[in-house]
Amino acid sequence: MNSYAKGIMSILTISMLLAASVPLMTSAFGVPTGADSADWYMTVEGVLDTDKYTLYPYSAKSLNIGFSKFGEMVNSIDNVGLEYGGERDPFAPPAGPSVTEAMPKRVWQEGWLINITYMSTITGFLRNVWAEAMHADLLDYGNGWIRVDDEYPGSSPSESAEDPRDRGLYIGSSPALYGFGGRKTNGTVVTEDIEVLYDGPRRFVARLVNTISDWIQLDGPDTAIDVPLVQVIITIDFNKDKKEVNLFKDVKLITTKAVFGAIPISYWFPTEPVSTINSSVATTYPNVSDWFSDPDSPGYQEGHAPGGNVSYIPSVYHEFAGLFIQFSNRGEWDLGKPDTYQSYVHFFTEGNQKPPFDYILPTTPKPQPAGPDENITEGLATVYDYPYELTTTIFPNYYSRHGSEPDTASGDTFDVAQIIGSEGVGAAPKYVGFAAYWPSLSDWSVDSQRMSQWWKSLTTEDAHTIDRPDEPFKSPNLIGEWDFMLSDSAFTISYPWQPDSMAPIKVDKQFRGVTTYGLTDIHNNAVLDSSDFQYKWCNFSFTGIKDLGLEPLGDGRPWSEIWGVVERMEPYPPRYFIPYEDYYWPNTPDNRSIPWVGRGFDDNFNGPSPWVPNYNENIIDNEVAYQLYEKFKPWDLQKASEKATSRFVEFGLGLSEDDEDGGYDFIHLQMTSMEDFLPFYSEAYWYDDDDGVVGDDPIELGEWGAYCTFAERVLVEMDPEDEPGVLTLLTRGVDYKIYTYSGLNDAWIYFEDADGDPVDIPEGALIKVLYSTYGGSYEWVTVGMDSRAVDSVGSSMITEAFDSIKDIPVWKPSLDIKDTQFGATVPFLLRKFGTGYARSDYYYSTTDHRLALKDDWSSTWPIASSNIITVGGPLANAVTEYFNEFGQAIYRGSNFGENDFLLTSDWGATFLGPTRDPPYQLNTVVDPAEEGLEGSGIGIVSTHKDINGTVGLYVYGYSGDDTVWTSKLFFNLNTIPIFLDDGNGQLDWTDVNDNGLLDPWDLGYTGFEERTEKWVPKLHQYAWGWWAGNDLLLGFIVPDDYDEPKWFFMPLLMILQKENPGVTELVIRIYYDIPNSVNPYVIDSGDFFSEEIHPVALIVEELGTISEKPQHPDP
Repeated sequence: MNSYAKGIMSILTISMLLAASVPLMTSAFGVPTGADSADWYMTVEGVLDTDKYTLYPYSAKSLNIGFSKFGEMVNSIDNVGLEYGGERDPFAPPAGPSVTEAMPKRVWQEGWLINITYMSTITGFLRNVWAEAMHADLLDYGNGWIRVDDEYPGSSPSESAEDPRDRGLYIGSSPALYGFGGRKTNGTVVTEDIEVLYDGPRRFVARLVNTISDWIQLDGPDTAIDVPLVQVIITIDFNKDKKEVNLFKDVKLITTKAVFGAIPISYWFPTEPVSTINSSVATTYPNVSDWFSDPDSPGYQEGHAPGGNVSYIPSVYHEFAGLFIQFSNRGEWDLGKPDTYQSYVHFFTEGNQKPPFDYILPTTPKPQPAGPDENITEGLATVYDYPYELTTTIFPNYYSRHGSEPDTASGDTFDVAQIIGSEGVGAAPKYVGFAAYWPSLSDWSVDSQRMSQWWKSLTTEDAHTIDRPDEPFKSPNLIGEWDFMLSDSAFTISYPWQPDSMAPIKVDKQFRGVTTYGLTDIHNNAVLDSSDFQYKWCNFSFTGIKDLGLEPLGDGRPWSEIWGVVERMEPYPPRYFIPYEDYYWPNTPDNRSIPWVGRGFDDNFNGPSPWVPNYNENIIDNEVAYQLYEKFKPWDLQKASEKATSRFVEFGLGLSEDDEDGGYDFIHLQMTSMEDFLPFYSEAYWYDDDDGVVGDDPIELGEWGAYCTFAERVLVEMDPEDEPGVLTLLTRGVDYKIYTYSGLNDAWIYFEDADGDPVDIPEGALIKVLYSTYGGSYEWVTVGMDSRAVDSVGSSMITEAFDSIKDIPVWKPSLDIKDTQFGATVPFLLRKFGTGYARSDYYYSTTDHRLALKDDWSSTWPIASSNIITVGGPLANAVTEYFNEFGQAIYRGSNFGENDFLLTSDWGATFLGPTRDPPYQLNTVVDPAEEGLEGSGIGIVSTHKDINGTVGLYVYGYSGDDTVWTSKLFFNLNTIPIFLDDGNGQLDWTDVNDNGLLDPWDLGYTGFEERTEKWVPKLHQYAWGWWAGNDLLLGFIVPDDYDEPKWFFMPLLMILQKENPGVTELVIRIYYDIPNSVNPYVIDSGDFFSEEIHPVALIVEELGTISEKPQHPDP
């Protein structure tokens, strides 16, 4: 059809619900030769099953992933999708290379669908462009991109009816071939080759790019032109020791000039009566005028409440310029027993199908039959809030059931679908899978194939199912959809039910959604009891302001009064667990229910639990929660700076019968008996039944198997005769209990089972207990044996900062590997596998460059599960090399041959790359006008907690100078001016008084009270302070006794204690040749000592596990 007004696809309209069937044709149909090349796919194997994490409280089985360059989690050559332990693969069933008749490849569906609606300035009409990469369309699988068009033979009967179920043209085939397959569009899609950004011993990162264009026919198909609209950029981030894979799904606007115009607001509300749309303020709900922040501004129009509901929309006369996009994750979970593939499923969603945050009309169909938990809010709290997202999801409307997200005022959340495979009637389930989505979704479904939703975006009139009445059922097919707008000119949309004026809907050039897929063993025997409910997912991460509690030199006021608001943080120490009594039931006014974590269970649509009043029996599996916590509420720099526990190890032997206590073996934890100095660490203790025993309560906080706790680990040589030296990890409450005599002091491990009967420990068998006490410390500070002296100098600054500022001791010095020549007695932290003492001997093998921490150094001091500060880069310090792979600024020179950094959560960006001249090098000649990284150094400050429970705080620089000065920042006060970047990556210094110096007058200083208030993107708030351009000085300026300015700079350690929750890594730019001094007289005269150098530091990146704060556009 030669049409300038390409019809809105049926997935976006009310009228077109069914597409006409087309007859099968044989002429000119077929599959292009060599359609699926092997290099379209990759398989990456996990390594957990061969690793050394003996303290991980769950099974050591590996996850293998397969994917295509199109962004589907299926490798159609190797037949691998999400393969766990060689036992199950829900995306490419069954596990292994075989394909069965019960589940042919043509039904392996996993991938994404994008739906773009925009007002075309070329045609003058609304146009719709869609693309779907799903691996299969139920009729065929694989193949390259197929274009569906009503003018192609055997394709759609009309342009408005085109959808992914239709036959289409294999784009690029000559002569033209037509058929089916898993990648379809009604426009044009160009897919780039897989770009592997990093492939190291424990980490894999790759980028997949699809460019989507409108295909506008000027005079039939032969005259069509491609108009680029967006790129779908998928970054696959796979930690090979984890049971999950993370996909950063970024949709990026790439339009050129004069492509799109404004979409009228009426587009989003096609079912609204004219009388409602044009209603006046007087006939609608109060405060409708609050939709816009300034009702007197041009373009202001009155609002209305659709359908008589308490949900507001602006009037029909308003327009928004941009692309409206519905982008969804889709996938079938064939997790149950092969051949039947039945599963239970529950979707924990923030959307609760109630106004005002969900668009519900009287005519909106409800799922039939409605489940007992259809109308409750179950989104899981995360620290990744509004500022971590460049573009939010859109307001609730006909095409978007829920919005907007992230929504800090109501609690920042992500949604999770949990799938439990059925092994058949009467058999206990074995596996549990999960799909997590950040931010919380606009639309969702768990049964899209049976409900014929797999091929279309959802509207509010589609059933938004979170479970099904006939569970277990075959092949749950999930949809998780985000709806948002993109525009080349950023703008915001305010709306009256949003109580946080600082968080309006954001429209920008890019949107990020994060999907996490995982699979593991389930930890329930299918018999539900009270012990399955272990703890509630944490409270919402509300943020507030906290004074530092210290006073600056020369002034009696607290920091907060002088410096202003510097960072956001939680008002109290983060609490990862709450008492099981403390949560909101589904019948509370906001229908909020905080999900339970424990032994995974699905309520099978059965309604309220007999164990927990008013709660339905959907329990998130505790290992699923472990994996999710690590990603969405991670160990971060703020927690690392507030370290609250210490770690010890205790050894003992199995007792003879004469020495046992009433038949029970036991061991005393000596460090807990030091007169309240080091009480035993336990969150669970505070909520038990006050009997002084940890591990015997029917419902207890599940700290032993959780991520961000520091629970004990008890290992016993269970068979010293046949397996000497082999230690078995025991489980609290199952194999032992912990007794304390006074509060948490004087703790004892007694080996008794859940019923109180003795657990037999062979006489003389080795017993090892790793445990934490209250009272923060770092047990180790380490530098590399091959490092230079500058690393040792830097480490002294960090340890002094923790001791002097935070009263957190650092107990022992160490090296990474043994120094046989100059330090034969010095502790070293890494395990040796080779026969010599070269660094290569500490790798697993010559081809496997994994490193492992030693278990312990002595009978008191552990290494694995301890707290370590490591200083010096990955090339100089092998302990830093170990932690480097877990960070978000990965140095690629250790294992990938690129002497640069990969910022994984920052669009997969790299810097210091080979295109520099000279390659990979920085110089120290500063030109304030330069835009790159030349002229400065780089410092990295990062933290991670591995699955053994070991905390690493690692600090290093690109050069030795960078390491020293980055370390010095921890104990900074009046040495290094430190600024917080406004987002452009460079210090915006202007030499105001033209004296060649960075001085207080350049920062707007004219007197003590002359601070200026500006917006700080990294804080997402206004702050009073002194500024280099828009870069905030993290410090203060005061007049001395002679009314000359004296400036002081915040120690980095104090900045970290107010760091944004979720920030795990800082990238700091260090300028060396910007003259400055803390001495005002030197500044006046310009006289410096010849060796006086005071670098200037700029915090340029604050990286989290899934995004950065704030998220900036893809460079």
